[in-house]
Amino acid sequence: MAPTARPSERATVDKLQHAGDLWLLNADDASTLMDAVIESFRIQDQHVHHRLYVCSTAQPGRMIRSPSQKTTVVNVTPGSERLAASGLKVTHVVSQSDVIKLLWNNRAVFGPVLSSTVESLEMDDGAALTVPATLPALEAFGFMARDHKSSLGLTDGGKLVANLSVSDIRGLTPEEFPLLLLPAGEFVAVRNGVAGVTKEQALAGKRVEGAEEGKYGVLFEKAPVVTVKESSTFEEVLGTLVTKGLHRLYIVDDNGAAISIITLTDVLRLVTRP
Repeated sequence: MAPTARPSERATVDKLQHAGDLWLLNADDASTLMDAVIESFRIQDQHVHHRLYVCSTAQPGRMIRSPSQKTTVVNVTPGSERLAASGLKVTHVVSQSDVIKLLWNNRAVFGPVLSSTVESLEMDDGAALTVPATLPALEAFGFMARDHKSSLGLTDGGKLVANLSVSDIRGLTPEEFPLLLLPAGEFVAVRNGVAGVTKEQALAGKRVEGAEEGKYGVLFEKAPVVTVKESSTFEEVLGTLVTKGLHRLYIVDDNGAAISIITLTDVLRLVTRP
């Protein structure tokens, strides 16, 4: 007789999402972007939200006024955000990236702060987690899951050469799972099309040139990881994040070793700091 499936094994996808609340903003004329960033993104908290959903009028019983009384935040438990269940209709999605773009387009309001350095603004305080590019991708993703991180820097001889992100497994099919056994540097190169080897060839056993010798610095010369220095200005950080469409920037020393990291959350925390 086949073993009985546990409840979690029978659950549908929408019930398996990350535990927590879906926060939605019912904006009105009194709402400000600052309210949304601080209260809906919870940007000053340890666990932030990366996007919020702007909704049409919700059922009054589900509406919670924010402390500022300027933003209506609707708290909906996962799986109940359907229109029929909550009366909510999402009209827009606002992400941290959207806010950073807005800041960049209106950067003149920052005045002298634009020329302040990463070091002087204390944006280099966070630790940059790195692993050797030779570490199996599956093991590297395991570190990310354990430490609740969305990325890891990949190093070659101590020098940062690439970034491994949770987005690198987006769309990975079960047939492609063997790619996770490749070294993380090789996995990133294949997944991002900079290896000269297709995923089909990699699955068939073809190795990326130089990977067996661990020469990942050479491999990523054509697509180097984007970095800044402690001497880089706030304007350079903002501009790089926006023009490159990035969610993070590594700070490196003169030898190319990662010493810290700047995320979109870090930037928003800086500009909304009490």
